[in-house]
Amino acid sequence: MQKGQRHEEEGMEKGRPSKIGYRTTVITRADPDRRSSKMNSLRSSGSNFHSMSPGVYQQLSSSGITDFKGNREKEKREMQNLNERLASYIEKVHFLDAQVKKLEAENEALRNRKTEDLQPIRDAYENELAQARKVIDELGSSKGVADAKMAGLQDEVASLRDM
Repeated sequence: MQKGQRHEEEGMEKGRPSKIGYRTTVITRADPDRRSSKMNSLRSSGSNFHSMSPGVYQQLSSSGITDFKGNREKEKREMQNLNERLASYIEKVHFLDAQVKKLEAENEALRNRKTEDLQPIRDAYENELAQARKVIDELGSSKGVADAKMAGLQDEVASLRDM
């Protein structure tokens, strides 16, 4: 290259501003719809990246990573807590279900036992009731006979008085 050409190329780099801006690449592991506000603010102010020194950019990048790691750890703890609560709830439901089945079986056993225990008593009372009904029927018929005799005797006494 000639000396004049080199001087012109250097002048172009310094004298005329470039229309090509700096590109920044931000890699995140989060859902694209849930980007952190720090990343959005950095992205929206992309024109400020060219005015930052590499050390500041690296510091921002490392703080973003630290924030990201902190958020991931927090989310992980929350998920573990929720998993433990869910497991506890499921265990409690299974326990209560087993208790309900146990109580239902116990209730059914008591009903069957009550029926078995009461059956001899029921039979005895039914026999006594049948005997009592038989006695009442016999007394009713004997009362009817006695009433008829008494009516006959009253008629006889009345006819004897009239004489």
